[in-house]
Amino acid sequence: MLEACEGDDWPQVTALEQQRAPLLKQFFDENTLQTTGLEISSDLEKLIAINQAIQSKSETERKNLLCQLGNLKRIHKVVDAYSID
Repeated sequence: MLEACEGDDWPQVTALEQQRAPLLKQFFDENTLQTTGLEISSDLEKLIAINQAIQSKSETERKNLLCQLGNLKRIHKVVDAYSID
């Protein structure tokens, strides 16, 4: 998922998130934390770090898209202003 995010493959990120969400829910619903204790601590730390990286990249991309959208709106206004009807 992180690779797809870093490669700007947002449809793949979305597809992987849809697959990942139920797996994470299942993992935590099964009380795995109680049965394995510290064994999964490092895995959870890795998961949190990956989530933070994905969130950061996603936020940056969201800001870029909003900027592009604003530019397109301005361009549209300019085109409308100079259009000959």
